[in-house]
Amino acid sequence: MNVVVDAPCVAGTFAWDVAAKQSNDFRGEPGNDFGPLVDSSLSTMVSGGCAGVATVCGANLACTSTLSNGPVTVSVRVGPGDPGVLVVNTGAPINCAGYEELSPTTFDVDFIFDSPSAQNGRAKVVIATISKAAMNSMPDNGASHLEMCFAAPFQFPTKPGPLASLGLLPDCGSSPCVSRRNKTPAGQGVIEVQAPGGGGDPRYMP
Repeated sequence: MNVVVDAPCVAGTFAWDVAAKQSNDFRGEPGNDFGPLVDSSLSTMVSGGCAGVATVCGANLACTSTLSNGPVTVSVRVGPGDPGVLVVNTGAPINCAGYEELSPTTFDVDFIFDSPSAQNGRAKVVIATISKAAMNSMPDNGASHLEMCFAAPFQFPTKPGPLASLGLLPDCGSSPCVSRRNKTPAGQGVIEVQAPGGGGDPRYMP
């Protein structure tokens, strides 16, 4: 069974209230607030923003997470393997030389195994769908011009060839690589990436 938890938030400044109270065995009984001479809460102002989705993936079951941001929707499918959580978030932009990215931010993809020693399987298929409007913003909007800017905590072959931790993904042979490019009948662009399993936190920006 898969359990999906959406965790959207927006950039801004927020108050976090922490209630201070006595509680036996950390059971959180009502009442027992500290006082009466001190305030029983502390407000801390924090700034930031995020948007993401986490999918709990059972053992030996494939599962999928989908996240949209602006003109791009990314769907990530992981194959069967050890149990864990598939996390897709948005992050700060990355830039691959010689390519004009269509997404306003990156999509950060990670698989967090339930056991730190588990690294069995969970190869990923990442499909980015780009809106018709974003495709039409390119002077040459054919699918053959779509690329995937990719960053990872490991080195991989880039297009046109040198090993790096940031660069455009080459067409498949070995993953990570681009396995498909096409346009839908509605004019959306689609680029598909085959990515290896294991941990780490790769970042995608079509």
